[in-house]
Amino acid sequence: GGLPRHSHRARIRVRAAWGARNMGEEHARGAEPGDAVAATSTGDDHAPLDGVTVTQSLIAKCATRAETRRGVDEPLDKYLARLTHLKMDGRNIARIDALGCAPGVRVLYLYDNAITRIANLAPLANLTHLYLQNNALTRIEGLGTCANLQKLYLDGNSIAHVDGLNPCQRLEELHVSGQRLRPGEELGFDVDACAALARTLAVLNVGHCNVRDVKPLKELASLRRLDLENCGVESVRDLEPVLLNCKRLSELKVLGCPFAKNPKHRDHITLLSDSLTVLNGREIKPHERQFLIQLQARRMRQRRMQAQRSQQQRQHLETIANLGEGTVDHGFDAPAGVAGINPGFDPLSPGAMLGGDLSPAGQHSPGGGFHRVTGGSVESLDGMTPHGGVVNGISRDGGGMSPGPSPSRRLDLHGVGDDSVRTE
Repeated sequence: GGLPRHSHRARIRVRAAWGARNMGEEHARGAEPGDAVAATSTGDDHAPLDGVTVTQSLIAKCATRAETRRGVDEPLDKYLARLTHLKMDGRNIARIDALGCAPGVRVLYLYDNAITRIANLAPLANLTHLYLQNNALTRIEGLGTCANLQKLYLDGNSIAHVDGLNPCQRLEELHVSGQRLRPGEELGFDVDACAALARTLAVLNVGHCNVRDVKPLKELASLRRLDLENCGVESVRDLEPVLLNCKRLSELKVLGCPFAKNPKHRDHITLLSDSLTVLNGREIKPHERQFLIQLQARRMRQRRMQAQRSQQQRQHLETIANLGEGTVDHGFDAPAGVAGINPGFDPLSPGAMLGGDLSPAGQHSPGGGFHRVTGGSVESLDGMTPHGGVVNGISRDGGGMSPGPSPSRRLDLHGVGDDSVRTE
């Protein structure tokens, strides 16, 4: 730290001396000098561009960062065999291998490397935590022997589909946020993989990914915490299956999603999930949920009443329309001696109340007038007097009616009393 910045040769000398010191320590503890050299070269900042491979010498070098200390006379293989935590982050590792020398490792740190495939984890039967953030992974694979895995960190890779987790029957946390995907590419979920994790997975972090379809997540019945920040979920309706099926969900983050721009999204989500207690880092208090429930019930009652009124109005309008079309039977029969009722006949008109249309079916006086019998003659009520025809046996000229100049024109009738109204 005290060397001048321009003293590059001095830094090289210090680095070489430090490497020689490490090599001497490893040789004194029983390690091969070649292993120490390999560990020093692979741990150097100027590692090959194609990345390095995990070897026993690298594991031995990284083991010095573990909390478990090596005994003075303890053989290296025995020391590595009892390691439970192995930190190999930031080593430009491209390939996982040689983990058989440390079979007791439970927590493996491999983040900030250049790993392209998850492989060769079979020797770690007791592995519970695996950290693989910020690598070059494009698939989730190689976990067939990780039956005891509980936490898996895959943030900052290039994974486009979450699958390959069926063997991890004890997985409790899955972190897949911040995937480096191509423009327009979405992060998807395999339904079978979600179903396999239904009983154990409690934490899922897929924030800052282009997640649009979240329906497969409804299989995660044990989910307690879900992070969907800055994803592509379009509406609360898309999230509804998850909220209704994940009965244990208590924390949810959706800030940055398109639907979260609507300030009412908090109310909608609160009403959909009874178990949710924290939304976007803000607590949902009991009185807040109770108020929303009562408000929703009142709105539902108002909507039902409005629907009933609308239905009654529709029925009333249909009745009026049927009356106008003459399709409703009001008990009015056609007058005797008339073949039928004129299609334009209105049973509620004043003339109809006086006895109905006296003209034959299909014919009526101009203007739709009606007639009154007065003093043995027929008089038109609208100023028109029938002529040349017969009413109850009286002949007509051509079966029609002609307009008369005044109501004074009369026809003689027999058998009809004076000033009577024809109601046949």
